[in-house]
Amino acid sequence: MRLYTVHIDPVDVSADRGAMFIKEGFSWPAALFRPLWAVYHKLWLTALGLAVIETGLGLGLAFWVEDALLTAVVALGYLALLGAHANDWHRLLLERRGCRLVTVIAGRDRVAAETRFFAAAAHQVAVR
Repeated sequence: MRLYTVHIDPVDVSADRGAMFIKEGFSWPAALFRPLWAVYHKLWLTALGLAVIETGLGLGLAFWVEDALLTAVVALGYLALLGAHANDWHRLLLERRGCRLVTVIAGRDRVAAETRFFAAAAHQVAVR
């Protein structure tokens, strides 16, 4: 089972459109597609920062490091760091935009987590 944090957008009052599910843990898309992942999630400053960091890191490694193994270790460490923290950055952006954390929910995948969340929400509405 995977854990997902559920965030609600206060501007969008409809329950299905305003709910955003962010997976806990490592983000492979962020590690593999770095700035593109950030642009996809509308993390504009993060995308710009990643592009600058990657350019600087690439140039620095190319000019000052002659050991290919050290270059590979630094590059893999950078990718691991990004993948490990990408979903946290996404949550932080949602918080800054005014979205609030509603709950943490478990599911086999995102669809199962969404189904559980909306079923529980429908049950709460029916009880009231």
